[in-house]
Amino acid sequence: MSCRPSLAALVTIVASAALSSAVQMPLADAARAVSPGNPEHGGAGPDAIGAGIERHATKHKRNRSSKHRCAHRRSSRKHHRRPCVDPKVSNARKTRKPARTLPPSGGTVGTNPYGPVGESNPRAGDDPTVASITPWKTQAAPMAWAGGRIYYNQRAENGVFNGWSANPDGSDPTCVTCGAIYPAGTQHGVSDASPDGQYLLTTIERASHPPFAVGGEMAAPGKGAFNDLWLQAADGSHAWQLTNALVSGTSALIWPRFDPSGSRVVWSEQWQWGAPFGGWRLHVAELTWVNGVPSLTNERTLQSSGLLEPYGFTADGSKVLFAADALAGTAWDDLQIMTLPASLEGPATRLSPHDASETEPFGDYNEFAFPIPGSGRIIFASSVGAYLESLEYWTVNTDGSDPRQLTWLSVPWSSQYHGYPSLAAALAFDPSDPKRFVAGIETDYHDDFKSLMITLN
Repeated sequence: MSCRPSLAALVTIVASAALSSAVQMPLADAARAVSPGNPEHGGAGPDAIGAGIERHATKHKRNRSSKHRCAHRRSSRKHHRRPCVDPKVSNARKTRKPARTLPPSGGTVGTNPYGPVGESNPRAGDDPTVASITPWKTQAAPMAWAGGRIYYNQRAENGVFNGWSANPDGSDPTCVTCGAIYPAGTQHGVSDASPDGQYLLTTIERASHPPFAVGGEMAAPGKGAFNDLWLQAADGSHAWQLTNALVSGTSALIWPRFDPSGSRVVWSEQWQWGAPFGGWRLHVAELTWVNGVPSLTNERTLQSSGLLEPYGFTADGSKVLFAADALAGTAWDDLQIMTLPASLEGPATRLSPHDASETEPFGDYNEFAFPIPGSGRIIFASSVGAYLESLEYWTVNTDGSDPRQLTWLSVPWSSQYHGYPSLAAALAFDPSDPKRFVAGIETDYHDDFKSLMITLN
């Protein structure tokens, strides 16, 4: 999950960088700060953002009020962005026209801005639609579902995150990153669980990193500043550090995710500081065990001048799912969902469709993409069809065809509306029931989550 940095945070980072050129901070919210939702905090990403992420994220990231807006000017074909304060950007977003899609009647039909699907054209029988939506937990950003447990990130009153797990009904909440293995007082986040539920990928802020204080917002899951990637036993009894930012010279890490076999890992690291997100590297490596100790081997890397926020792999493990701006040829406020061979070689393919009518800031913004088990489709969050400053879930075929809006959580007149702004973020499917997933919904642009349990037809 990623949340993107506020203007104030941006100023702090720039000033601190001037004092110490050796310190680089992510303007990623790792992938989500300026974006509509933050997945890992809770999307991750992302980041946070994540995204992780989140996205993630690459939570990656994401406050979208006027004081957190930064317009960009394209000064070259590579979309070099210079931060600036422009009230017109935030005002345009605030006055953005309501969703053009209609709340589903009976949950099966809606107007599709990408094509001629309308109320007279019912969806194909295989397309998922929403059957029910019920609250799950507050202040919980789901990241994974494995071994009969849902793993999520939760922020304490002091602003520090930890990874937790609970039963699918919300009972037996257990902190899985609160033990003495990790540095006390730092940001800890769960980013994914292995398919068998035995191991977790975690993002852990290191114990000290002058000149910034430990436990700050920019180090939260999905934003990822000063984070390293760890592997831990699901019960928290053992943990092993897999990356070291001090050695690699990177400034942030977001959205580590397993492949479907649990034998490979994808993650993203910020290699170059810059506004709004800087430059990122996507990594894929094998998880190798020797004498009971894991390490990352056969690593492959893809470098970009913009954000790369991974959410994992496609269902067959052949490709990586991620969000990008520069690689997609779009502006930073129009992230796009893409796939790339897991070898990180060959062309990247854009999955999120192009909506030519959306020309406003964040008008075509996409994050948090995951395979829908057994359906041959991908679910992702998009600002298209969302009400005002929100994100809604859409689905699309794995080749990018047939985009369909799945939810209307942000639309006040929809039966799915829960009484608050809804920025759809990271989610996790039930391994025993592919028709059910738990979703993190950011409600106030400040990393507050009200997670929902959603069942599909």
